[in-house]
Amino acid sequence: MKVADGCTSRRTRSPTWGYPPYPYLFGTPGQDRFWFVWDELALGAVGAVVLADTRRLADCVRHALVPPGCRTIGAMSGPTPHSCEQTCVVCPAQQLGPGEFDVADRPGPDFAYRPNLGWRATTDGVGVHPYRVSLPPGRYASAGETIPDQAPRPAPTPEALELPADVMDLEGWIVAVLRAAPVDQIFSASARAERLATERFGAKATVAALRRVLPMELAARLPQP
Repeated sequence: MKVADGCTSRRTRSPTWGYPPYPYLFGTPGQDRFWFVWDELALGAVGAVVLADTRRLADCVRHALVPPGCRTIGAMSGPTPHSCEQTCVVCPAQQLGPGEFDVADRPGPDFAYRPNLGWRATTDGVGVHPYRVSLPPGRYASAGETIPDQAPRPAPTPEALELPADVMDLEGWIVAVLRAAPVDQIFSASARAERLATERFGAKATVAALRRVLPMELAARLPQP
């Protein structure tokens, strides 16, 4: 949406809209070859409201869309791309944005999986692996706690390195083991995790969990060619 206030065109430098300002809503094609249209629409704007799909932030908005000095309001909801990639399928971060669920320091019986919701929850959704959702423990949804600004990603705790009793926590445990291991020992740590998990949960569940987490963890930890 673009708000015009006595704006001038690039060619004539004459007012194109009068006062008071009126909002104008424009739709633009997303292909790169049409990005010049975004520049034309941003010219003369005194404000803009940007709605972004958090699953495709890199494709949603150009930095050049809003010129310097132009007031902006951003609105976005839903899970972040990082959360969708880094969390398990029963984590509320798969469907909710930061601040819309609580984060507990570890799994526990108080945070049981609720099939009717599709994630772990008490009253609000609860993420139980802070190092996977990249948020420290906090009651963000239930108590309105503020999300820390630029907080470092929490490291796995000693409790997170204990082999879980519930297979739903297997992925989180494997991630914790891999992140706690030095880079030069990550493959031996993976082999040890596979052996211990197979003894408790069987080969099928273990291989499925490894297939989901290993590609991303190795890509993040190992140097790229």
